[in-house]
Amino acid sequence: MNFISSLMFLGLSLAAVKISVVGSLRCHVCSTGNPGQEDCGALNPGNTKYLENCTAPSDKSCRIQEQWVDFEVLKQKHEMRTIRQCASTPYDPERACYYRTGFGGRISICNCIEDGCNGAAVGEAPLLMSTFVITLIIHFWYLKNFPKHI
Repeated sequence: MNFISSLMFLGLSLAAVKISVVGSLRCHVCSTGNPGQEDCGALNPGNTKYLENCTAPSDKSCRIQEQWVDFEVLKQKHEMRTIRQCASTPYDPERACYYRTGFGGRISICNCIEDGCNGAAVGEAPLLMSTFVITLIIHFWYLKNFPKHI
Protein backbone atom coordinates (compact mmCIF):
# COMPACT_ATOMS: atom_id res chain seq x y z
CA MET A 1 0.00 0.00 0.00
CA ASN A 2 1.41 3.39 -0.90
CA PHE A 3 0.90 6.76 0.77
CA ILE A 4 -2.20 7.63 -1.31
CA SER A 5 -3.84 4.32 -0.42
CA SER A 6 -3.07 4.93 3.24
CA LEU A 7 -4.69 8.36 3.07
CA MET A 8 -7.74 6.87 1.37
CA PHE A 9 -7.97 4.21 4.09
CA LEU A 10 -7.74 6.87 6.78
CA GLY A 11 -10.36 9.04 5.08
CA LEU A 12 -12.80 6.16 4.70
CA SER A 13 -12.19 5.10 8.30
CA LEU A 14 -12.93 8.59 9.57
CA ALA A 15 -16.03 8.80 7.37
CA ALA A 16 -17.27 5.63 9.04
CA VAL A 17 -17.25 7.41 12.41
CA LYS A 18 -20.63 9.09 12.66
CA ILE A 19 -20.34 12.77 13.50
CA SER A 20 -23.66 14.51 13.96
CA VAL A 21 -24.25 18.23 13.97
CA VAL A 22 -25.88 19.54 17.11
CA GLY A 23 -29.19 21.12 16.08
CA SER A 24 -31.96 20.06 18.41
CA LEU A 25 -29.85 17.69 20.45
CA ARG A 26 -31.71 15.41 22.86
CA CYS A 27 -29.95 14.39 26.07
CA HIS A 28 -30.91 12.54 29.22
CA VAL A 29 -31.39 15.11 32.00
CA CYS A 30 -31.48 13.73 35.55
CA SER A 31 -29.48 13.28 38.75
CA THR A 32 -29.44 10.49 41.32
CA GLY A 33 -29.24 13.32 43.87
CA ASN A 34 -32.76 14.48 42.97
CA PRO A 35 -35.70 12.85 44.78
CA GLY A 36 -37.48 10.38 42.49
CA GLN A 37 -34.56 10.15 40.06
CA GLU A 38 -32.57 7.46 41.84
CA ASP A 39 -32.82 5.29 38.69
CA CYS A 40 -30.79 7.90 36.75
CA GLY A 41 -27.61 6.00 37.63
CA ALA A 42 -28.45 2.90 35.59
CA LEU A 43 -30.52 3.74 32.53
CA ASN A 44 -31.34 0.77 30.33
CA PRO A 45 -30.76 1.06 26.56
CA GLY A 46 -33.84 2.57 24.92
CA ASN A 47 -35.02 4.25 28.13
CA THR A 48 -36.48 7.65 27.24
CA LYS A 49 -37.81 8.62 30.68
CA TYR A 50 -35.34 11.50 31.10
CA LEU A 51 -34.71 12.32 27.42
CA GLU A 52 -35.21 16.07 26.81
CA ASN A 53 -34.60 18.55 24.01
CA CYS A 54 -31.58 20.73 24.71
CA THR A 55 -31.47 24.45 24.03
CA ALA A 56 -29.82 25.18 20.68
CA PRO A 57 -27.38 26.75 19.98
CA SER A 58 -26.13 27.15 23.57
CA ASP A 59 -26.16 23.42 24.36
CA LYS A 60 -23.51 21.79 22.21
CA SER A 61 -23.17 18.32 23.74
CA CYS A 62 -24.63 15.82 26.18
CA ARG A 63 -22.77 15.06 29.40
CA ILE A 64 -22.67 12.32 31.98
CA GLN A 65 -20.89 12.93 35.27
CA GLU A 66 -20.11 10.47 38.00
CA GLN A 67 -19.29 12.27 41.24
CA TRP A 68 -17.85 10.63 44.33
CA VAL A 69 -17.84 12.32 47.73
CA ASP A 70 -15.18 10.20 49.40
CA PHE A 71 -15.75 11.36 52.97
CA GLU A 72 -18.08 13.68 54.80
CA VAL A 73 -17.01 17.28 54.24
CA LEU A 74 -18.87 20.60 54.06
CA LYS A 75 -22.19 18.93 54.96
CA GLN A 76 -21.86 16.52 52.01
CA LYS A 77 -22.35 12.87 52.91
CA HIS A 78 -20.23 10.04 51.51
CA GLU A 79 -21.94 8.98 48.27
CA MET A 80 -21.72 8.55 44.51
CA ARG A 81 -23.99 10.51 42.17
CA THR A 82 -24.70 10.23 38.47
CA ILE A 83 -25.70 13.43 36.68
CA ARG A 84 -26.85 13.46 33.05
CA GLN A 85 -27.38 16.82 31.35
CA CYS A 86 -27.19 19.05 28.29
CA ALA A 87 -23.85 20.87 28.21
CA SER A 88 -22.62 24.12 26.70
CA THR A 89 -19.13 22.64 26.37
CA PRO A 90 -18.25 21.94 22.73
CA TYR A 91 -17.49 18.28 22.05
CA ASP A 92 -13.76 17.52 21.79
CA PRO A 93 -13.13 13.98 20.45
CA GLU A 94 -9.57 14.08 21.81
CA ARG A 95 -10.92 14.70 25.29
CA ALA A 96 -14.37 13.14 25.27
CA CYS A 97 -13.83 11.99 28.86
CA TYR A 98 -11.72 13.38 31.65
CA TYR A 99 -11.24 12.86 35.37
CA ARG A 100 -10.75 15.41 38.15
CA THR A 101 -9.97 15.08 41.83
CA GLY A 102 -10.14 17.54 44.67
CA PHE A 103 -10.46 17.77 48.41
CA GLY A 104 -13.01 15.19 49.51
CA GLY A 105 -14.07 13.96 46.10
CA ARG A 106 -13.50 13.14 42.48
CA ILE A 107 -15.46 13.36 39.25
CA SER A 108 -15.50 11.60 35.89
CA ILE A 109 -17.03 13.57 32.99
CA CYS A 110 -17.82 12.38 29.47
CA ASN A 111 -19.31 14.50 26.67
CA CYS A 112 -20.90 13.23 23.46
CA ILE A 113 -22.91 14.64 20.53
CA GLU A 114 -25.53 12.08 19.55
CA ASP A 115 -29.16 12.08 20.68
CA GLY A 116 -29.42 10.19 23.97
CA CYS A 117 -25.71 9.35 24.00
CA ASN A 118 -25.35 10.17 27.70
CA GLY A 119 -27.66 7.29 28.58
CA ALA A 120 -24.89 4.70 28.23
CA ALA A 121 -22.52 3.84 31.02
CA VAL A 122 -19.40 6.00 31.20
CA GLY A 123 -16.64 4.39 29.17
CA GLU A 124 -18.49 2.73 26.28
CA ALA A 125 -17.84 5.50 23.73
CA PRO A 126 -14.19 6.00 24.74
CA LEU A 127 -13.63 2.23 24.46
CA LEU A 128 -14.95 2.24 20.89
CA MET A 129 -12.81 5.25 19.95
CA SER A 130 -9.72 3.73 21.61
CA THR A 131 -10.21 0.52 19.64
CA PHE A 132 -10.48 2.55 16.42
CA VAL A 133 -7.32 4.56 17.15
CA ILE A 134 -5.32 1.45 18.11
CA THR A 135 -6.39 -0.23 14.86
CA LEU A 136 -5.14 2.79 12.88
CA ILE A 137 -1.83 2.83 14.76
CA ILE A 138 -1.27 -0.87 14.07
CA HIS A 139 -2.17 -0.36 10.41
CA PHE A 140 0.34 2.45 9.91
CA TRP A 141 3.04 0.67 11.94
CA TYR A 142 2.61 -2.38 9.72
CA LEU A 143 2.86 -0.21 6.58
CA LYS A 144 6.05 1.38 7.85
CA ASN A 145 7.75 -1.85 8.90
CA PHE A 146 6.54 -4.21 6.16
CA PRO A 147 5.92 -2.06 3.06
CA LYS A 148 6.87 -4.76 0.55
CA HIS A 149 4.46 -7.35 1.96
CA ILE A 150 1.33 -5.42 1.05
